Amino acid sequence: MSKESSPSLGDVVSAATFVIAVITAWLYTVGWTYVYQYFIQFRIPLLLTDLPLQHYLVYGGLVLWEKYLDKHCCVGQWSWRLHGYACGLPPGLGGSFSAAM
Repeated sequence: MSKESSPSLGDVVSAATFVIAVITAWLYTVGWTYVYQYFIQFRIPLLLTDLPLQHYLVYGGLVLWEKYLDKHCCVGQWSWRLHGYACGLPPGLGGSFSAAM
């Protein structure tokens, strides 16, 4: 009879570190691409902007939210509906950002 061993604390920490590193690298890459595309429209080289590292991570999170989570998850839809109700918009206008503007 073989005894199943549970993962050790070191294995859990190692796996969590790997997952956090992959997510951070992905967010940085997406954020860098977003910022690069934004500043290239104004013909400003990205190296001249001197943005800190955390800005790239925030922009990557915004891209993730706008492109994937807001359209495929009901959280974004409900947040705009609640925003519309809080601003006193009619029920039909609270559902989308473009209509609320």
